[in-house]
Amino acid sequence: MSANRRIPYGYQMVDGQINVHPEEAAIVKRIYREYINGAALKAIAECLTHEQIEYLPGECGWNKNRVKRILEDSRYAGEEPYAPIIAPKTQAEANKLKESRNTQKEQLMTAEKKRLSHTVLCGSCGNRMQHKTDRRLKNMESWGCPCGMKVRLTIADMEHQIMELFNQAIASPNRCGHDDAPGFESSLEIRRLENEIARQTEQPETDQDTVREQILLCAARKYAECATLQHITQRLKADFEKRDLLSDFSIDLYEATADATLLYPDGTIGVRLKNQTLLRKEDGQYADEHGRTEENCAGDTGGPEKSAGIPMG
Repeated sequence: MSANRRIPYGYQMVDGQINVHPEEAAIVKRIYREYINGAALKAIAECLTHEQIEYLPGECGWNKNRVKRILEDSRYAGEEPYAPIIAPKTQAEANKLKESRNTQKEQLMTAEKKRLSHTVLCGSCGNRMQHKTDRRLKNMESWGCPCGMKVRLTIADMEHQIMELFNQAIASPNRCGHDDAPGFESSLEIRRLENEIARQTEQPETDQDTVREQILLCAARKYAECATLQHITQRLKADFEKRDLLSDFSIDLYEATADATLLYPDGTIGVRLKNQTLLRKEDGQYADEHGRTEENCAGDTGGPEKSAGIPMG
């Protein structure tokens, strides 16, 4: 078959007729089977690529979009003039499952974004910022403050800025603040939780949700036991120091280490850690694509982090 495929994967032309291609049809059936059994599109694509399964002659580079198109193509269920490779009920089951997964993903993303948006404060006056979405506009997302400051910035861009600040803290934990207090020793309860987490992660079949809950519980207990900002600073530095650089925003890390994000008129942000240290990039380090100011507050020379005496990271 030519590299410019004109009929769906799984079929071939024989004497001018469209027939099932046995080897490719087996892959189509496998894709449906694995997806219905819980495999993700990306995981299926990676397996097919690893096994050097050809999608086109000499081309073995599968991706989740190719897998997705096969799952959505009604011709595999026997739409004329194509012979069925899978049963109509199998395709219906796969599509119902795909819609369900998409809905769950959207709900999860919405929930996470709401959790972040509820912690965003005005960098000029300290009031809570309100997030709005107007689908009629090209730049749909904006933030507004009762003091009059308005900024267009997507939550995705805000998450990216937070991730960059966290990566700076991971690379240089001293950005979390300095302390002169003696070392903080965890209680027996925290050590018990840490041992339980370690034991769970060593199990061949680990319940990731349970482990995640234990990690968050352990982090909450640690901060509750820190009686002073110095102790909290020690804990923050230790938490960032042991982490690898982030490739995606982590709402769990954010909630464990920060209590607010300050949004400034130029669309840049600062992250206020639990010890009241403000993580912020130096001037000129933000890329131009970050948000743009619509209307600045009057008298924004001294933001809430200065009036509150918050140390700069």
